[in-house]
Amino acid sequence: MLSPLQSEGGKRLAPAFNDTLGNRQYDNLLPNFQLRIKPLSWFDVRLASTKSLTRPNFYSLIPFELIQWDLLTLQYGNCQLKEATAANYDVHLSLYSRYGLLTGGYFYKSVENIDYVRTTPNLLRGYYAPYLTNLKGWTVIRPENLNDASTAKGWEFELQTNLKFLPSPLDGIVLYANYSTIQSETRYPYTIYRTKFTTTPPYVISTATDTARVARMLGQANEIANLTLGYEKKGFSGRLSMIYQGNSLQSINNQAKELDGIDDSSVRWDLVMMQRIYKGLTIIANVNNLTNQEEKSYIRYLEYPTRRELYGRTIDLGIQYKL
Repeated sequence: MLSPLQSEGGKRLAPAFNDTLGNRQYDNLLPNFQLRIKPLSWFDVRLASTKSLTRPNFYSLIPFELIQWDLLTLQYGNCQLKEATAANYDVHLSLYSRYGLLTGGYFYKSVENIDYVRTTPNLLRGYYAPYLTNLKGWTVIRPENLNDASTAKGWEFELQTNLKFLPSPLDGIVLYANYSTIQSETRYPYTIYRTKFTTTPPYVISTATDTARVARMLGQANEIANLTLGYEKKGFSGRLSMIYQGNSLQSINNQAKELDGIDDSSVRWDLVMMQRIYKGLTIIANVNNLTNQEEKSYIRYLEYPTRRELYGRTIDLGIQYKL
C-alpha cells in the first residue's frame, strides 16, 4: 500500500509501502443435472441444467491502495469481490450413424457477480477510503461486482464424420466442424455529472446521477468456429485445424461505445502429423500457428490500435514408443 505522503513517481517523503492483509473464502454448491432421451436408435435429446463459477482476477483481490496526490487519483483492490456464478441450461439434439455425428443445440446462461474495473471521475460527494476521508473531486478506480445479472444465449452446431464410404484413397478423410453464435448482454453502471449555474447562492449546483449502459459481456465473442480436416491411412494420421474467434469487448467506456476497447477477431491454423514406422514406434510432428496470426486490440472509433502481438510459429518433432 502506497503511503499517503508518497506521490507515485514523485519525491519520497515517507516510507513508500505499508504492509496489509486481506482474505476471502468461497463456499459453493455446484449442482449438475443431465437427462438423455433416446426415442430412436439413431437420435437422442439431451437436457442439462448446471451451475458453474469463475474466480475474480487475482490482482483485483489484492488489498493494495495507490494514492496519486498530483493526479487526485485513488486506485485500490477489493479482497471482498464475489465469485461469478452461472446458471446454465442446454438442449441438444443428436443424429448419428456409423459415418459420424450431427448435433444442434440451444444454450442459455445467466451470470451473476461479474467483476470489472470501474472508474469514477471527479467525485461530487464524500467517499471513505483509508487516509482519505473525503474524495470530493477525486477519480477512483476500483474493481466491483456488477449488480445486475448478465446473460448469454445462442446456438451451437457440430459435425463429426468420416468418408469411409468413398473409394481409396479418399476413404481416409475425416472431418470435424463446430460453430457457435452467441448473444450476450450486460449492464455496466456509470455516473452522469451535470453542473447548473444559478443567479443565487450557491451559484453552482453539481449533481451526480447513477445509470447504466447495456453492452455485450467482456471477453465474449459473438461467433466461434472450429474446423478440422484429417486423414488416416496405413499408420499415418494428420490433422489440419482452424480456430476462429470473432472480436470481443476488452474494456467498456462509461458513456461512449466509440471508445470501447476491442480485442480483434483471429484465425489460427495448426498442423499435427503422426506416422507409425514400426510396432509401438511413431514419429510425431506439430506445427503451431502456421500463419503466425497476429493478436491485436483497438479502440472502436476508427479502429485505433492499442496492442499488437506476434508470438511466431513453433515446430515440435518427437518420437513416441509404446511398450
